Amino acid sequence: MSEQAGVGREESVSGELGERVRALVAAAESMADAVRTDADSYAETRRREADTEAERRLREASEQADALLAERVSRLSELSDGILERAEAVARALGDAAAQMSSELGRGGGRRPEAGGPEAPAADSPSDLPPPTSDPEDEHPMADEVRPLRPPSESAPRPLRSVARAHVPRSPAETRLEDARLVALQMAVAGRTRDEVASHLRTAFEVEDPKPILDHVFADGFPPPGPRAGA
Repeated sequence: MSEQAGVGREESVSGELGERVRALVAAAESMADAVRTDADSYAETRRREADTEAERRLREASEQADALLAERVSRLSELSDGILERAEAVARALGDAAAQMSSELGRGGGRRPEAGGPEAPAADSPSDLPPPTSDPEDEHPMADEVRPLRPPSESAPRPLRSVARAHVPRSPAETRLEDARLVALQMAVAGRTRDEVASHLRTAFEVEDPKPILDHVFADGFPPPGPRAGA
């Protein structure tokens, strides 16, 4: 009897221990599941927060870039408007100066009077000057002796045969250079300075080196000086 009672107690203890072990394993598994769930939930939360922060920073950077671009575009537009206004003002000033110069040249090229002095008479253009005439009294006394003699067989001088003048077409550059010389001469007669004439030749006729024309026009003693004040 005693042996059967001991065996029964051992079986009872073994059953209780097995129940406790199973309870501990179940509790451990439950805790592990809870920890895994919490970890997944925390990771998901952190992922959503990171995505939200990245979107916010990206949106702020995009807004700053748009604002900077709009500011640059506005500044460029203001600068362009200013440049256009200045260009139009310069174009109007050049047009007025060209019109004034053309009107002055078209009036006959009169010399500008000096300050306080009488108005100088308009100088005659080279085309208005009378042709040179020869006075018989001004001929040399030996002019008859040095004239070529006719052959004895001829009683009268033979008429000269007219020769047609060869026409050599001029290039546009030569024509522009000839016009530049004529305008330079008219401006010099009108009283313009050497620098003014040089500037006009560079601007209107695209003459890169107007020095030869200026040296020819502003020769010694030409153009003649205008009347002084009080003379």
